[in-house]
Parts: sequence; C-alpha cells; structure tokens
Amino acid sequence: CKAGAKNIRVNEWRPWSRTKVHRALGAVSIPSRVREGGRPQRRCTRQCIGTMADGLELPGLARIVAVSDESFDVAYLVLQGDPATSKSRLSAMLSREQRQRLTRYCLERVRGIVGNDNLFMLAENRAAVSEGQLLDIKTIQQHGDDLNSALAAARSAPELCSYQAAIVIPNDLPFLVDLGAHQLGPFDRQCLITPDTHLSGTNLLRVPISFGQPIFSFGLNSFSNHVRAARAQELEVRVAPCPNAMDLDTPNDLILAQEIFPEAELWRLL
Repeated sequence: CKAGAKNIRVNEWRPWSRTKVHRALGAVSIPSRVREGGRPQRRCTRQCIGTMADGLELPGLARIVAVSDESFDVAYLVLQGDPATSKSRLSAMLSREQRQRLTRYCLERVRGIVGNDNLFMLAENRAAVSEGQLLDIKTIQQHGDDLNSALAAARSAPELCSYQAAIVIPNDLPFLVDLGAHQLGPFDRQCLITPDTHLSGTNLLRVPISFGQPIFSFGLNSFSNHVRAARAQELEVRVAPCPNAMDLDTPNDLILAQEIFPEAELWRLL
C-alpha cells in the first residue's frame, strides 16, 4: 500500500470478528464482504501470530506491505512495573516468583533483540529500576501512577530527546523475535501500532519523539484510542504486523500460548 491508502488487510486472526473491528475503529465503516482466505479457524495458529495483517479489510488505516531498508535513529522504551505486583492477573496460575521470572525473561528477550545502546526502561519504582540495572539497561524513573502521563513526560526526557522516534514495548511479550516494520523507515509523521490478539490492546507502539502532542492511551481499548489520538495529531496511522508479538495478560492468554508455543524456552524457566 502506498501512503494514504484507504485500506489495510488484517489476517484471519479469528478473535478479530467484524463486530470487534468495527468497535475498535469507532466510526470507520467495515466493508460488507470479508475475505476469509480459507475455511474459518476457531483457534489462533503460529501462522496467524506471524502474519498479523493480511485478510480483513479495514478502511481508514494504511497497511505496511513493503518498506524501505532505511534504518533510523530510534529509541526502544520498555515498560517495567513493580516486579512484586506485575502481571497480577496471572496469579491464579503463576506464583509471584514465577511472574517475576516472566517479566525478567521478557526484558532479557527485548535486550537480546535490540541490544543495550538505544534501550531504555520506564521504571515504575525503585524495584523496577533495580531490574534494569541488573541487565545494564538505562532507566527513566516514572513519576506518578498514571502510565500515559509518565510516557508523555519520558518522551521529552533528555535521554530520549535526541532520537527521532520511540518504540514503546510492554514487558509481557515473551515470544518476540524481532520488531519487524517498527524498525524500518520512513518514520516522519507516522504512528505504527501492533494490536493485541483481540484488536483491543496495544502490544507495540512507535511514535515520533518531537511531533505534536503525546498520543499515549494505554489501558482499556488502547488500540482504538491510539488510532484516534494519532489521527487527531494528523499522523499517518499504520497497523504493523510483528512476528510472535503475543502478550500474556490473563490465564486464557497463558493457556493459548502453551498451545501455540509448546516448545518455548519460557516454560522451562517458570
């Protein structure tokens, strides 16, 4: 798709029903014909995870089909909560120690993908700062309890102001293998979003550092909120597939991940 294209194509990611897509994108109309590309599947597969953007047409957003090889000056910002309370919704299946091992593993995985040079951590408290120090990751201390306000403040922090764009990475993506289109240009006036499996949350977000007002809207329905906020700033919004960017928020996510990635290293570490 060229810049300004009216449609994207989002893969046959079965939890993404037409109704959910319509709700996620608000006033955007959904075409009456949905191309399935084969028989409907009741369960996500590895193929769905790896090609999250082919199959369902969503007007109003541009799909990244091909991008240039141009690299750019980007900062990677990992969100690290309090290790003692992170991923509390998984407490029915994982102990506190297991949840701490999960978030540390996710952090190590991101560091393995991008290295330490441009990697930063937005740390919720001193315990989170200690997690970053264990891995020699530069930290930015979060002030206040509101994540989106903290992200807006971090965007203008001295540590990040020299970069042209930032990729925000929640620390719950244990199967991530690369950051795909998020690491490729062009990037000026562009917002790239990788939604979660339900097309409601945001698993990866790339934003320009210095352009306009902050658009951070993590929380309930963050995908549609990020789309609206980016459009309000007249940014070009693109949905960017990213291999294996599956987050673990709930026990159901954990069960599904065990089915999709039965041989993953994570299971041996928990």
